[in-house]
Amino acid sequence: MCGSGNVIVEGALTHPHSFCVAGDIQEYCVGSSIANILAVNSKRQEQGLPQLNAGVIQWDATNLPLVTDSVDVIVTDLPYGKRMGNKVDNRKLYPMFLTEAARVTRPQSSRAVILTADRKCMNTVLPQVRKWWSMPRTTIINHGGIRSCIYLLRRTALVW
Repeated sequence: MCGSGNVIVEGALTHPHSFCVAGDIQEYCVGSSIANILAVNSKRQEQGLPQLNAGVIQWDATNLPLVTDSVDVIVTDLPYGKRMGNKVDNRKLYPMFLTEAARVTRPQSSRAVILTADRKCMNTVLPQVRKWWSMPRTTIINHGGIRSCIYLLRRTALVW
């Protein structure tokens, strides 16, 4: 769910001492993200700046190739069910992703920042995963003319 790679590029620019990894099940999204990282790195090289500490992998977000309890922060823009996917698919994807995200994140200390316009689905799914995630805050935004919501989730202390 890396799309064109904007989130990973911004994450790597603002957190240069972290390793940022992104992925998507769609090959063209992985390619777009890699192209964007390479373009940024090319400009940074011209300026004598260090390369972004980032990587992109083709993966299924419901079955991540990551070690349990290995991730500090997840930032994602979930499919809205408008241009990509559909709202019926979201009802399956969202709980599966949030459960898998709970597996790879560290209990009690990890966070997830999730953007979606499918607020109905997200608000239905969050009670299903409350043993893994608490929700300290939400913010409604206008994202390209689409009324969307940013969910800030905190990983509970429950061990995987």
